[in-house]
Amino acid sequence: MPPAEAAANDRSIQDGSRILSAYLVEGRRIWVITDAANDNGARTSTVLLFAEEY
Repeated sequence: MPPAEAAANDRSIQDGSRILSAYLVEGRRIWVITDAANDNGARTSTVLLFAEEY
């Protein structure tokens, strides 16, 4: 992740907002998106997408 995105993810850990990561696997970019925390502070879903699906 670019530095700005990495910093945003660090803030997300504190404020409960969405976390976004990207990985290159066998030449394909994969996005990993974890939803924002709910009212109880739980993150209940994570989605994996190919870059072209995002």
